[in-house]
Amino acid sequence: MFRSKTIITGNFLEYNIGYWPNSSGYHTGVDLVPDGTDPDIIVPFECTVLDIHNANDQGLGLNVSLWLPEYRIVLRLAHLRAINVVKGMKLSKGHKVGVMGGTNGTEKPFSPHIHCDGFVVNENGNRAGCFKSATWSNARGYTDPTPLLRLLGVDFK
Repeated sequence: MFRSKTIITGNFLEYNIGYWPNSSGYHTGVDLVPDGTDPDIIVPFECTVLDIHNANDQGLGLNVSLWLPEYRIVLRLAHLRAINVVKGMKLSKGHKVGVMGGTNGTEKPFSPHIHCDGFVVNENGNRAGCFKSATWSNARGYTDPTPLLRLLGVDFK
């Protein structure tokens, strides 16, 4: 996701303190930072910008949803400081999506990183309830994006 290698600093389903009232207490994605100082977010795959949000009510801050039709997965990149794409834009490998930040809708932003989560959608474009676990039963359909990111060419350290 960066020009340098990518480091995971927060893992999928890792328990956290649940910053937001509707939080389950479990991390719904992975947190990523560059192994270097360049904060630009670069996609190493082809995708389409599905949506752009300033989801301060969910603690996500500025975020971009990327549609990968071949996999029927939506990847969301959150806490961005800046966004360099528009809804509907088709992105090719190497396109700059935005700049890593710590936005979350509060006066105390997070340390700079991007939160990446993903969910599978069914043939109607709705979230599929694909993840159930003994520790976290949730029909929102989040799935660990790490294996897909590796498959798509994200260079992890």
